[in-house]
Amino acid sequence: MHNEHHSSHNSPGFGTNTNGMGIFIVAAIFVIIGIFVWWLWNNNNKEFDFYRIEQAGGAHTEGHGGAHGTAALPLGMLDTVTGNYIYELGEEMEIVLPDSAKTKLMVGRNSTEAKLFNFLSNDAMQVDIVDKTKGWITCDRIFFATNQSTLTEESKAQIGRLGAILKAFGTADIKVGGYSDTTGSADVNTKLSGERAMMVATAIQTASGRTTIASEGYGPLHPISDNTTAEGRAMNRRVDIRVIKK
Repeated sequence: MHNEHHSSHNSPGFGTNTNGMGIFIVAAIFVIIGIFVWWLWNNNNKEFDFYRIEQAGGAHTEGHGGAHGTAALPLGMLDTVTGNYIYELGEEMEIVLPDSAKTKLMVGRNSTEAKLFNFLSNDAMQVDIVDKTKGWITCDRIFFATNQSTLTEESKAQIGRLGAILKAFGTADIKVGGYSDTTGSADVNTKLSGERAMMVATAIQTASGRTTIASEGYGPLHPISDNTTAEGRAMNRRVDIRVIKK
């Protein structure tokens, strides 16, 4: 009799353990699903960030600071000897131009050349003909002698590559913009920025075989950084290009 009662007592106990095991399995499934959803979301965000960097070039092709829009800026550092801001170009990559020779260029993933090539080769990216503050790309390796419009020797390498890209995309056209910081006279800065923009436009024109390339000096207008710091002023002293025709 005692044995029968003991056996009867064990039976509901076994049922209770089964229910507990079922709850555990269901909970485990939900945890696995949660982990999968988290991984999927995280992976998609990484892909979006990569696309944004690749296609927008650190957002420079989205526009500039001030009246030229708002954009996140890539990393870099101030060269205290030259006063230039040196941008991080990212890992080196090869781009193949759509010319008869299939010219290959080795450029930084975040470089001006990569951003221009990405814009011209991607049919989904179109010139904004309404908002002309959009689409500006900062030239990260074009520098000048202090207070002059004379290009430094190191600038010629980037100009040559930009010219080669434009030559390969025969129907494309660009405009060059020159900018300054807020130090000194705005009129003097505007004049100098215009001379620098024209100098770059002429050099790229020669390298690309173009007849003309438009240029304009904006002086202290459209800053992309804070003029109260040496780094910010160095970033604002720049030359930008904008695709005006593909």
